[in-house]
Amino acid sequence: AGVNTFTIAGDLTSNGTLNGNTSVFTMTGNPGNISGNPLTTFYDYTVSGSVSALNDFNVSHNFTNNNAFNATQGTVFFTGAGASIIQGTASPYNLAQFAISKSTGNTTTLAVNVTDVADLHIFSGTLDASSFTITQNNGLLSIEDNAFLLLGGTNSLPAFNAYYLDTLSTVNYNGAAQAVSAATPYGNLVISTAGNKTASANLHILNNFTLANGTFIPAAFTDTLEGNWTMTSGTFTNTGNTVLFYGIKSQTISSTGGFNNITVNKTINNVTLAGSVSAAGVTTFVKGLIITGSNTYSIPAGGSISGAGAATGWIYGRLQKNFATGTNVTHNFQIGDATNYTPATVVMASVTTSGNLTGITLTPDHPNISTSGLNPNRSVNRYWSFTNSGTVFTTLNVTVNWAPADVDAGALFAYFQAGNFNGSSWTLPAVNSPLENAITATGLTAIGDIAVGELLTNNVWTGAVNTNWFNSGNWSAGIVPTITTDATIPSALTNYPFINTSTAMTHNIIIQTGAAVTVSGGNMQISGLISNTGTFTTSNGSIEMNGSTAQVITAGTFATNTIKNLTANNAAGLTIGGTLNIAGVLKVTTGTLASGGFITLLSTAAQTALIDGSGAGSVTGNVTMQRYLPSGFGYKYISSPFQSATVAQMATAINLSATFP
Repeated sequence: AGVNTFTIAGDLTSNGTLNGNTSVFTMTGNPGNISGNPLTTFYDYTVSGSVSALNDFNVSHNFTNNNAFNATQGTVFFTGAGASIIQGTASPYNLAQFAISKSTGNTTTLAVNVTDVADLHIFSGTLDASSFTITQNNGLLSIEDNAFLLLGGTNSLPAFNAYYLDTLSTVNYNGAAQAVSAATPYGNLVISTAGNKTASANLHILNNFTLANGTFIPAAFTDTLEGNWTMTSGTFTNTGNTVLFYGIKSQTISSTGGFNNITVNKTINNVTLAGSVSAAGVTTFVKGLIITGSNTYSIPAGGSISGAGAATGWIYGRLQKNFATGTNVTHNFQIGDATNYTPATVVMASVTTSGNLTGITLTPDHPNISTSGLNPNRSVNRYWSFTNSGTVFTTLNVTVNWAPADVDAGALFAYFQAGNFNGSSWTLPAVNSPLENAITATGLTAIGDIAVGELLTNNVWTGAVNTNWFNSGNWSAGIVPTITTDATIPSALTNYPFINTSTAMTHNIIIQTGAAVTVSGGNMQISGLISNTGTFTTSNGSIEMNGSTAQVITAGTFATNTIKNLTANNAAGLTIGGTLNIAGVLKVTTGTLASGGFITLLSTAAQTALIDGSGAGSVTGNVTMQRYLPSGFGYKYISSPFQSATVAQMATAINLSATFP
């Protein structure tokens, strides 16, 4: 038809192919009929008379009704890749059947109120109702997958007797104050403009919900969502509301606003957080997990979790609970991993400042279990990590639960101990009688990472790799001894420990006949006893006795009875039980070192041993001090022995206030 203007005073019949190109067709007949091939396509179509559509036809640009149009037999299809407008001076006017079949991304805009609609079908593209109304006549509203209906002004979803909204269809409330209809399940529901968007009944969304602007007020109803929740802006007034995450699809939550109640009821798959989420009401698990990833699921003051369990679901990731002030403040952490529900319970004896505690359970063993004093080969292969934010409390008890599959083969739960890691060191708190799948650690003044296993009370040197004390491959437990672990050095091995760097640690050390340990240039801390029937060479090494109960160095403990440096760091005291020669420095950091008269501070041409006076402890008993005298002529000053002398006693003979020359 090219670019022309056609005026038809009577009927228009197209039995062949009519493509209006960009022409304008105006029908002025009164009456007039349009009939023929339903593929007939107009560009601009105008009604100025009284026209009836006896067949379907297409309009690719604008439809204008300035008088009367009857579409009870034929449907007007809005097609093509450009925008279209439904307009006219007859407003409102009847438009019984019309359909939107535009190319993706193209819009048909309503510029008048239309009435008597029996069938509105959006196949593709977008119908923008703007602020105008659509009134039905025993009608059906259908929106296909990937098609859009925009509702502006104060409009709600048009009332129809029947609806068919596909799962991937979209209704977008983009007006001012609007009522969000609950007349039918939505495919995708979008709220994109300012103003209150208020629901007055339960909503059901088959796919995604998006809040990009405005205030969504769903009221105290349960809204069922089968797709993703995305809130990028606006306000979610959640008072009394419940969002039910439901169905078979994997769902995500990305929300700048918090929730009231959340219920998870998934046939398969789970709910995943794309950002941190808070739920101030009740989070209910019927079936399925909430997976936080690196985000946090927060339960603020007054919130709670209901129904969590191995058969129903839990938080897989980071869960935060608020601890209010009070006594015996208790919270369960309903956490687990992808397959196992392994919760924890924290009871704070007295909370003086409220705050938040975040918990997560992780697998396998704690990365620092080798320094814990727990046996990693006879342990629970998971740990529970807690982060305290501002909570001030006296002490707490924590109970952790695990799955049977978490426990190492051969581990005996009756011997389990809990370890508490603060980020740099471990403590081993008191525990109640362990159960097969749970343990309670008591009296903690701070909480970090909780690990569980049998105490590593003895670790046997194998020397399987080399002579390096710090190589875990040289030990039967596969880890290096800690200050709480006994170390046994057995007979008949090829490689024996040689410590020439860093600080080795052990509780009791047992050196069997024929075995040997050499400390030369390195250090060894011993918190227990030394049992030696082999060879313990320390003439060029340092030993620190740092137990919490009284310790003894018996006669013949060290080769040639000689040690280079000895530190006593034990408030309960250290006793020397036989000859002990010290070639370097003797220091008593804490407690009392009882010499028994057995200590000699050696003196050679290279060095004279001394007592480091910076320690806070003291030495009791006699100490023999040697003084090396080189050969040659000259005076030698020799004094008689003295006991229990102090520097202050010399004040009668020496001006102790004088400055050094």
